Amino acid sequence: MSAFTTYRKSAGIAGTLLLAVSVVACKPATSSNLPTHNLAGGPAAQLESVSLALDGNCLVVGSGASEWLAIWPSGYRLDGDLLMNGLDRVAATGDVLTVTGGSFSSYEDVQAMLVTPVPPTCRARPYWVVAVGGVIRDGP
Repeated sequence: MSAFTTYRKSAGIAGTLLLAVSVVACKPATSSNLPTHNLAGGPAAQLESVSLALDGNCLVVGSGASEWLAIWPSGYRLDGDLLMNGLDRVAATGDVLTVTGGSFSSYEDVQAMLVTPVPPTCRARPYWVVAVGGVIRDGP
């Protein structure tokens, strides 16, 4: 085997590895660990001022005595205690938000619209399906 052939093989392997690393490093964080939907506009819009909280592994939104498991638009995820939309920070647990969307009383009501499923431990509560573009941060 000539020195040129060995160099060509090494360069080809290095190029393939570089391409693979580049693709992985540039891939945006799009998978979600939160229940998400892929509805174009979301449900009929209602406006609600809520606080964001973790109840076990369930990210809930609450207002007074009412509490819902939020179903977020596709692209939202939880990173520690931060609610993210892609790579953008939306809010943290404890923050107050105004959300548009609609409430649903059971898992069966929302199951058909889900892209990311609701964890079984979070299913025994009402749901708030957040409309696309329906999150407004109230505080700083």
